[in-house]
Formats: sequence, C-alpha cells, structure tokens
Amino acid sequence: MEPPLRVVRRYAAVEAKQGVAVDGGFFYAIDDAAIGKYDKSTGRRVGEWKPDGDVHIIHLDSGAVIDGRLYCAHSNYPHVPMVSSIEVFDTRQLSHVDSIPLPALGSATWVDRAHGSWWVTFAHYAGEGGEPGRPPADTRLVQFDEHWQPRGSWSFPPAVVRRWQGMSNSGGIWDGG
Repeated sequence: MEPPLRVVRRYAAVEAKQGVAVDGGFFYAIDDAAIGKYDKSTGRRVGEWKPDGDVHIIHLDSGAVIDGRLYCAHSNYPHVPMVSSIEVFDTRQLSHVDSIPLPALGSATWVDRAHGSWWVTFAHYAGEGGEPGRPPADTRLVQFDEHWQPRGSWSFPPAVVRRWQGMSNSGGIWDGG
C-alpha cells in the first residue's frame, strides 16, 4: 500500500469548483465557465479565462496540461440530450484555441493522454442531467486515437458505481502515463 500523500501547500482559487490541472510552473483552477492560472510557488493568480461571445461553454470539468495546451472535458450538463467536447487552451496566454466535438456517449467529465491514446470518461447520472434509461452503470472510459476516433470502451465495476450514489465518475488521470 502506498503511503498517504502529504500536503505541501494550500492555495485559495475562486475557480476551483470542477477541477485542477498542473504543469511545471502553474496550476489551472477550472470552474463551469472560467479558468484561473496560478503560480505554483506563490499561489498568485497570473491569468484568467472567461468565454466571450465566440465561445459557447456550459460545463467545463477536469483538465490536463499536455505539451503546453490545457485540454478540458466539456459538456452541456445538466441538459439532455448530452453533448460533449474537448476544449483546448494555450497555457501561455490562457486563450481558447480549439474545440473537439465528441460522439454522443454521455457527459464528458475528464480527459488525459497516455500510451499513445486519448482517454475520456463519459458519465451517466440517475437524477439531474441523466438521460432516461441510462443509469450511472452506463458510464464508460473510452480510448480515442490521435484523430479522436473511438478505439475501445470500458465500464466500471458495480462496487465502484454503487459508491457514486446516483452520480458518476468525474475525475481521473493516468499514473506515469
């Protein structure tokens, strides 16, 4: 069993309601429709992003920094039918640079890249934001190739689904990916 993680520092970040992503010098606090960029050593906010009229953002969730870009899972949660995308931001300027539409597999909640593939979890919910006939057990981890074409799909064990208590998986990361 691995030892528990040790808290090194704690910082307040007004946007830290959905997720956080980290690179070498900064962390990015993610809210539904806002991102704050913070210096890791001081906790000082050094940048922020909010959508303008050209970018339609409803519900950002978890994010991952890969090669100088912040990739955020995005959906129209709690609206149905579920529509999802990956929203891409340049981390230097914290500017929105791309939107990658995803197939209608659920509500995208997290994204990461590992082992030459993209990985996204598509959530399903029992209550608000859920589609009739699609319980949390329909939540899937989906593997995509570099062109965002699905290559595989995995369900979660029933014991894990029960722990969600009607909600779903909302975060993940590859360890050593």
